[in-house]
Amino acid sequence: RDVTHFVIGQTRYLAFAIDSGSLPSLLFAAPAGQNPPRFEAVQSLPVAQATGVRVFTAGNTYLLLASRNESAMLGWNGTRFVGAVDRNSLRQDLLGRQAIPSEGAQAMLPFAAHGGEYLLVGNYRGVDGSQLTSLTVMRGRRERISGIEGPVSVEVS
Repeated sequence: RDVTHFVIGQTRYLAFAIDSGSLPSLLFAAPAGQNPPRFEAVQSLPVAQATGVRVFTAGNTYLLLASRNESAMLGWNGTRFVGAVDRNSLRQDLLGRQAIPSEGAQAMLPFAAHGGEYLLVGNYRGVDGSQLTSLTVMRGRRERISGIEGPVSVEVS
């Protein structure tokens, strides 16, 4: 349904949002200097019914996947985009997956304004279930938590 091209280091990537039942979205890679590039599948992305895909950098590289169900932000750990964090996650994978409340999301746009980081989510159906098109603006927040040895549940209010 959507595709984006980006480069990390010496590798060129294509991320495809796939809106077909339970099929995952896909990430393909090719060496940046290869001409013409020959892309190979390198990762299944853990978001089904994806309708939009976008990459952005804010200290790290992130992949946003808009979805008909629950959208997501995946973090780059140096070799792949990281999904859900659990007790078995490696330290480099603690970026984890950030679920983004949406219903019928078609696109997401990260942007910075007035010293803050924001995410604009365009929904086909509002998050309350109405059939109206809606736009949701979310403000990012970073929390630094020290003294934790591994993934644990933390409630932030």
